[in-house]
Amino acid sequence: MIPLPGLGDLREAITLLSKPWRAFRGYRLLVFGTKGAGKTTLWRHLETGTDVSASISSTLAPEAISKFKLRDIKVAGLIRVRILGVDVPGDPNLRSTWEDTLYNLSAPPHGIIFMLDNVEDTDNSVPSVGYDQQRLKEHRKAFEHLSNLIFNNSEIMDALQALLILVNKNDSWGSLGLQHGDIIKAAGLDSLLPRFEELQLCRRRAQPCSALYGSNIQGSMAWMAKNFK
Repeated sequence: MIPLPGLGDLREAITLLSKPWRAFRGYRLLVFGTKGAGKTTLWRHLETGTDVSASISSTLAPEAISKFKLRDIKVAGLIRVRILGVDVPGDPNLRSTWEDTLYNLSAPPHGIIFMLDNVEDTDNSVPSVGYDQQRLKEHRKAFEHLSNLIFNNSEIMDALQALLILVNKNDSWGSLGLQHGDIIKAAGLDSLLPRFEELQLCRRRAQPCSALYGSNIQGSMAWMAKNFK
């Protein structure tokens, strides 16, 4: 059953409807993160607007991760926005594609989402007791790499309007009494983010979420859409 939009969704929808529809056309959105952080699941939820836990597959067609494609995504559970988006590979062996994706586009992205989690990347993932230190180190290394790519390109810095950090799988780590800020700090991202503020780059927001079940996804995307000029 598709859930009915709540009051918060309606407020977001009214706000977004006040903006001209042409403002959404051609937005370019990139989703980065380590392997298994939930990037593909996020796209599937955005495109369907529903819980996708019953339809997740471990395979993804190569063309889906190598090119931009037009995607109709749902914002605030009510409004469909057509954007140009790509699910960037998270495998460390494919990390070179991050630079290729950022630097070889016809135009730089308007928005970037970085996803992290606190669950081991196995077929039968279970929440670790406290923090998965190795996983957190992977997240820091990935975010530091992404940040440097952004800082080293003036076109990207000028074009980027919104950076959204999603701490995914809160349906798992939330039961441990952890907060998303705890995980961001434990991963060391909090020491990397001030550089964005120093350079006065884009609006920034961090949110917990479950891409699998849709928790906090719509509100986060509505925030991002409102910050696109």
